[in-house]
Amino acid sequence: MLRSFLFNYRLPNEVSDDVAESIKAQVDQIESLFSTAQAKAQALRQSGKFTPAGLKDELRALAQQTESQLAALEAKAQGYLDNAAQEEHRIRPVKPAGDEVLRFLKEQEVRRWLDGQDPIQVEAMYKETIRKGGDTLIADAVENDPRPQRLVRPELVDELRGERLAQANPETARRVNELRSAHSIVTSSVKTARSELSKLGLGIVDDPIKRQATGTEGE
Repeated sequence: MLRSFLFNYRLPNEVSDDVAESIKAQVDQIESLFSTAQAKAQALRQSGKFTPAGLKDELRALAQQTESQLAALEAKAQGYLDNAAQEEHRIRPVKPAGDEVLRFLKEQEVRRWLDGQDPIQVEAMYKETIRKGGDTLIADAVENDPRPQRLVRPELVDELRGERLAQANPETARRVNELRSAHSIVTSSVKTARSELSKLGLGIVDDPIKRQATGTEGE
């Protein structure tokens, strides 16, 4: 099928055939859902069979049906992230339980110390630990921080965790990267479809104030 520019995407370098095919299949489904909803909405508007209220009901039903299908594809895309996490977990060395407890206590102590440091300095120390190698205690303390208010920005943790993985196991890092890219591509396509459907009057509005403003209250 000839892809609309709305749903064009760029694959990561050296993507495996299975992931490339999976991405294509899901984006094709998303584009097909969008095109079908677009055609149905146009047919409903041009049919002349409905009163204004009746047309609104038909379009609302179409929007809800399409949204449920898009949500299912979005949920399915979560599998890419689940598989990426499994790949990362698979190569982690198994340590004796006693070592795990001792390491946890050391990381906890390091986090208490880092809490008293300037955030910019903490990020600098974290980067240096990853990029210069050696003892990984600071990096582990940062990445394993269970608190909602993290020591380091989540996006930096993701970036440097990827670097650590690439240093330790380049092939697994490549696989994790392509799985995360696949998730990003599919979820971005879902967002595009929702945005374009909204422009066609087929958006699902969740905010009560917006519902009232757009005349979709009571859904």
